[in-house]
Amino acid sequence: MATNSGATSEPFSLQLLTWTPVTRNTLRGYASVQVGKALVIHDIAVHNSSGARWVGLPSKVMTTKDSAPRLNDKGKRLYLPLVEWRDKTTAARFRDAVLEQVEQRAPGATGPTPAERGAGQ
Repeated sequence: MATNSGATSEPFSLQLLTWTPVTRNTLRGYASVQVGKALVIHDIAVHNSSGARWVGLPSKVMTTKDSAPRLNDKGKRLYLPLVEWRDKTTAARFRDAVLEQVEQRAPGATGPTPAERGAGQ
């Protein structure tokens, strides 16, 4: 298991269980991880946009009474988080640990796509 000390001295215990590459817009793929000894989180979305990398915890589409997706003012679906970190420091430590584990398993997987790398030249 990898550890990531982040902003605190306490290690973040995380193990990448599965990595499924998917390249669509900012999405680079989905990870399943084990946190500590007792928690497994599936469908963690890994993103990259212009060098900024982040992870999204599982969520579900918000729906109306008629089960239609709820949309924001720009017509995009609204999502409800299923799990969340209570503070930004822990969220950042988790993000860094997931990205580190994905990069160890699949080097370059969380970076820009080949087309994006070529566009900057």
